[in-house]
Amino acid sequence: MLASTASPNPLLACKSNCLADQDNFQPAAVYIHAGTMAGRTIALIDDDEQIRASLQRLLAGFGYRSECFASGGDFLAAAGAWDCLVIDLQLGATSGLELAQHPAVQALKLPIIITSGTSNTALWKQALALQCAGYLRKPFDAKELLQALRRAGI
Repeated sequence: MLASTASPNPLLACKSNCLADQDNFQPAAVYIHAGTMAGRTIALIDDDEQIRASLQRLLAGFGYRSECFASGGDFLAAAGAWDCLVIDLQLGATSGLELAQHPAVQALKLPIIITSGTSNTALWKQALALQCAGYLRKPFDAKELLQALRRAGI
């Protein structure tokens, strides 16, 4: 349950499982300022349906709204008002790097958090060159995601 935003410094203690292994629940206490996420919407772009659903549940548990997209093309075809993009590095037909560099995405001027399960050093170097707000290697936990969102100002 979310803390009321009426309080000057509401802190919310939540437990969330590791995104990578739903069967091996490993709780981690995460403390966040509940007022910082009110009204924030995150666009989740990942070709893995389970990852999208897991991230969406996790973000909802912390008070964020999210919209999920299975591909870069799906995201580019959508109209929406987002506060941050969470993009998987390997999306299939269009890579997360290509999507992040797309003129329509650049025009949004939104913070971008890159996620990936790859250990491909060349891809990670390219992602780092984009100077995104965060880089998360899968599997990552709730605390890492929330820290990246905070660094992004979300």
